[in-house]
Amino acid sequence: MGYDKMILRMVNADQLLKEIFYHYPLNTVNISALRFFFSNPYQRALIVDRNGRVQFLDPYSEEALGLRPGEAKDRPVSEILPDSSLPRVLRTGEPITGRLFRVGQKEMISAAYPLITDGELLGAVGRVLFRSIEEFEAVYREVQRERGKKQHSFKFISDEYRARYTFKDVIFQSEAMKCVIETAKKASRLGKDVLIVGETGTGKELLAHSIHNEGAFRMC
Repeated sequence: MGYDKMILRMVNADQLLKEIFYHYPLNTVNISALRFFFSNPYQRALIVDRNGRVQFLDPYSEEALGLRPGEAKDRPVSEILPDSSLPRVLRTGEPITGRLFRVGQKEMISAAYPLITDGELLGAVGRVLFRSIEEFEAVYREVQRERGKKQHSFKFISDEYRARYTFKDVIFQSEAMKCVIETAKKASRLGKDVLIVGETGTGKELLAHSIHNEGAFRMC
């Protein structure tokens, strides 16, 4: 079956929109959003058929390339955008994301995806992820700041719960306490959980830290 005939056999526009939105309402807001995705100053959209000929190019890209409205239709994408990754996607059937390419004097970061229906490659679609290197760098800096905040928070929590004391910090005089320390040191060598009981203020936390650090030291 020819490509155009197959398209004609596909659902009509109303049915297609219903399939796109599925369980969500087919209302004015969603229709406007769909129009926005294909024609807005913040993104770029380029669609080619299986032969690499342009089937759609957003108006802002047309203007940037010095083309009249609709002038790109059926022209080879390599003729309009020599650096496009769409021909490669058509050859391999694999998507390409995060690729740097040049449009005139401007560098952008793009993504290209194959259009596959019922296992058949119909074409490919390309879009711009970042309109400039500066835009990408701004996002990267923001990610690094957020990552730094998380690492700082993790370090704060780690420091808060880190075992700070050792057996050297335990000060005692009685023989009974000496026996407790010796038992605790033996427990630290076993690598087992230890239950410490006692009244408030008797130093249970200090002893627990000491057991933990003694065991950690022996494992190193």
